[in-house]
Amino acid sequence: MGTYRTKPEEVEAIQYTGNPTEPFAERTPGWVWAAFSGAVLTFSAYGMTISYNGLSEHVSPNDWLVMSADGVIRACDDKVFRQYYTSYRNRRTKAEIEAERLAETATVQTTVTAPAAAVATATDADVEEMEKALAAAFPEVFETKNVAAA
Repeated sequence: MGTYRTKPEEVEAIQYTGNPTEPFAERTPGWVWAAFSGAVLTFSAYGMTISYNGLSEHVSPNDWLVMSADGVIRACDDKVFRQYYTSYRNRRTKAEIEAERLAETATVQTTVTAPAAAVATATDADVEEMEKALAAAFPEVFETKNVAAA
C-alpha cells in the first residue's frame, strides 16, 4: 500500500440551494448555463442531476457544483467541500500581506512619535504642571523620591 497526496487544484464552484425559484445563492456562472443547455445538468423531482456518459449523480440542496480544470462537473457535499476547499477570494497575496504589515507599522510609528513630539516641545512650566499632576495621582511614588533625595 502506498501513501498519496491530493494535487492542489483550483476549481470553480457554486452552491445549490434547492430553492426552485433561486437555485443558487450567488450569480450563476456561464459554465452552469452551458451545462443546462447541454443537458449535463437537469432539474428533477429530487433536486438536480448531473449526467455524464450515461451515468448520473444526484445534487442535493446545499451541495456544491464543482467544475474541475478538466471541465467535469461534480457534486460535492457541503461539509466535504468546506473541508477541502477555501475561497480564492479570501486568500491574500504577498503584496496584500506586506501592505497590511506596512500600514500597521505606520500606525504604531505615528502612535509612538506623536507623544514624543509633544514632550519635545514642552516648556519648563508644562513639565512642572505634569509633575504636579503625577504627584497628585501617585503620591507614594513622589514621596519616596523626595525621601530618597533628602
